[in-house]
Amino acid sequence: MNCIHVDTNVLLDPRNLRNLLRKCRNRQFKIKISPFALTEFIIKYAEYINRKRKELLSYPIISHPDPLNELLNGMMEGLVDVFIIKNEELSDFLKYVNELQSEILWLGPSDVLIMASALADKECNGFMTRDKKILRSINDPKSKIKEVFIRAGKYFYNEELERISFD
Repeated sequence: MNCIHVDTNVLLDPRNLRNLLRKCRNRQFKIKISPFALTEFIIKYAEYINRKRKELLSYPIISHPDPLNELLNGMMEGLVDVFIIKNEELSDFLKYVNELQSEILWLGPSDVLIMASALADKECNGFMTRDKKILRSINDPKSKIKEVFIRAGKYFYNEELERISFD
């Protein structure tokens, strides 16, 4: 079974998450979420709920998709797991944190921790994000992110669960 880590921004869009889970079910993929992505999700979910609450006051909607429900349904179905750093992965995780932090100065701390988790996870071979700056950077021939992923033997994936070429 293929396994990919996902960034928080993938989790926060309920329709896209539902489509991704459907594709995972059909193509034998599993999604892993780092504890850092899960924490960021919970923080941003509260913002999402407050925004939806304000929208509902102005424009009542009978039901709307909810990213937390989609995520929990994926977990109950066995399509989503939380990645826990094991002792044997800790040194790799710390190496990737240092490497990302020192070589890619524009990455925020959450992005560094989330990507380092994806790089350190021996069971997964890729990472999916909707972050436009990260996606643009992997198309840059001088991309440090791309170099780190290539050295780790990892790939970026698009929302169709296809590897993004580093060419």
